Amino acid sequence: MFVSPFFSRLEEETDLADITNDLYMVSFGASYRLGPWNLTRGAESSSKTLVVDLFAGGRYTYVNFELDGNLLGNHDDKGHKDWLDPIIGLRSFLVLSPKWTLNSSGDVGGFGVGSDFAWHASAAVGYKLKFLGDDDAQIFAGYRILSQDYKTGSGDNEFAWDIDLKGPTIGFAYHF
Repeated sequence: MFVSPFFSRLEEETDLADITNDLYMVSFGASYRLGPWNLTRGAESSSKTLVVDLFAGGRYTYVNFELDGNLLGNHDDKGHKDWLDPIIGLRSFLVLSPKWTLNSSGDVGGFGVGSDFAWHASAAVGYKLKFLGDDDAQIFAGYRILSQDYKTGSGDNEFAWDIDLKGPTIGFAYHF
């Protein structure tokens, strides 16, 4: 099982308007582990191994936006939308040494249930450390891309969220 939260705030202040957009996401699900596969010859304790997880779950998205300013007169507006996308995907962990790993993940979702279509891909390098006992935690740094195409309503009530979020990531994982 896994739970992966995400938060982003985008702000723009100009003479015409102040715009704020808060984005909250939580990905969650259950996985089935394939492997591990030893990628080096012999039974060395520090051998390179590969593990792949198949997973299914969901991604909850909550978008809050505010517009304050003089755009088209003195106009203030605010609102929020939220939706849930089913997701399916793969995660891989390549153990390079007792402390270092390469992690990757990708999923697709939405399927018209929440978003029309959504996808995510990420890659990171991780370092294992002791948190509450054995090497049960990991810090990591990498790169992530997430795309969502969500629409609801029509006319003046239409909300469209067709976005690609991408950039560097840092994180902490605890395994229990």
